Amino acid sequence: MLPLNRSKIWGSSLFFVTLISLGVINIEEVKATPYQELIQQGIAAYEKGNLPEAIALWQEGLTQINSPLDQATIYNNLALAYKQSGKTDLAIKSWEETLKIYRREKQGNVAAILIEQSQVYANLGQHKKAISLAEEGLKIAQKTEDTVTLIAASGILGNAQATLGNFSAAKQTLESALNLARQSNNRNYLATTLNNLGNVYVNSGFRDAMLADSAIKEGDTQLANNFQKTSAKDLKEAQVLLVESAETGAGFESIKGLMNLYHLQ
Repeated sequence: MLPLNRSKIWGSSLFFVTLISLGVINIEEVKATPYQELIQQGIAAYEKGNLPEAIALWQEGLTQINSPLDQATIYNNLALAYKQSGKTDLAIKSWEETLKIYRREKQGNVAAILIEQSQVYANLGQHKKAISLAEEGLKIAQKTEDTVTLIAASGILGNAQATLGNFSAAKQTLESALNLARQSNNRNYLATTLNNLGNVYVNSGFRDAMLADSAIKEGDTQLANNFQKTSAKDLKEAQVLLVESAETGAGFESIKGLMNLYHLQ
């Protein structure tokens, strides 16, 4: 049985590094336009970390753009800049504009935008909203067989479910994501998903350990034994997953897996 130190429970370890992002998109990739230079300048400013300048340039570019899909591209770029600037309300509004255009034009990666929004709501602690958006994105990604979006949507959904205490649903969701990540042959996707699933098992194991303590205090030995067994099983599974995450990941993902594994020691 793994050594158990309940004082080391780390509350908000259930996080998911978004695997997908449209990223800032250059209009040049679509077609040459008169406002191309403005957009390129915005991208250059964004990549240098000058977010206010990037935002200003893209806002000016919006006034010159007639193509709906090009407008959607700039709204996405603005959303990313707002998100990094901590202006989550403006990021959400910008992605809403992107979604409106994509749905009206019946083009664009709707699922990816939904996942971006879901991650923002999860970061804000609005997990029910995050779940709703992730589930919608998941359904779309299943229809289009978009593996990367499926992995990301499942990751955010599973972590939101776990944060709300629904560990059973979270395990099922993240197990599905893990199967997809293994098939993707992408080490970072796999390491991230292993880490997230491992975290769910850790928190589930600690939860059952505390329930076992409560049962002992109430004199219910049978119930305490049951919770102790499920706790030990979950913590053992967590260790297996986090070890594989640390061994699989590169750079940050490997360090993250090792740090989370440390909390089990």
